[in-house]
Amino acid sequence: MNTRKLCSTALLFSALTSSHIAQAFVALPVTAVDIDTNPNNYNYEIKTDCIGFCLDTMGGIEIPTLYKANHFYIPYFTGSGISNISSPTGWSHTVEITNDVFGLGPNAGVIHWEAAIGYELDLYTSLSGFFYTSTINSSVKAPFRLQYSYDGRSLDGDPPIPASPNALAAGLQSISTTSVPIPASTWLFGLGLVGMSVVRKRRDRKEWKNG
Repeated sequence: MNTRKLCSTALLFSALTSSHIAQAFVALPVTAVDIDTNPNNYNYEIKTDCIGFCLDTMGGIEIPTLYKANHFYIPYFTGSGISNISSPTGWSHTVEITNDVFGLGPNAGVIHWEAAIGYELDLYTSLSGFFYTSTINSSVKAPFRLQYSYDGRSLDGDPPIPASPNALAAGLQSISTTSVPIPASTWLFGLGLVGMSVVRKRRDRKEWKNG
């Protein structure tokens, strides 16, 4: 079994306003998994689930419409021996060698996959085919980013990328081939601040009218 392949899970935590309730909470578990067992191949599968009031609305828009993933970012380092990059149907990719999205240093950029309109990834749906090969057959844990039609966040997960000298110099942790590491996870707060503000303004306005 190749233990280089990890499931990276992060969790977005959101509060929202609703036409039915003053405030609800939504958690969005996000996964990025390398499903290819060849140590020189990388084929990421991404998925966003939803826990909580997932069929409710935020600002009059239903949650499933807000959280359609349309951008996917993975770190790219010069000297990684990467080639044969490909994309799922309806998505395109660019290698942005100077776009250091994750703050990993002067030799870092990203591979950026972007969905065409109508090909965004819906909640509860997985998508693979974010693919490339590398001449390096060892890996490091890396951050990733999913961007949605509503919001984009950097997620502190650990999908594998090639263990190039520049990736190791950036401080990314090597993945052991003799033990199965525990996937990292994170809680990201803040998406509900706007909704909380709206609730407060509506309550203040009502009290002013009644006064």
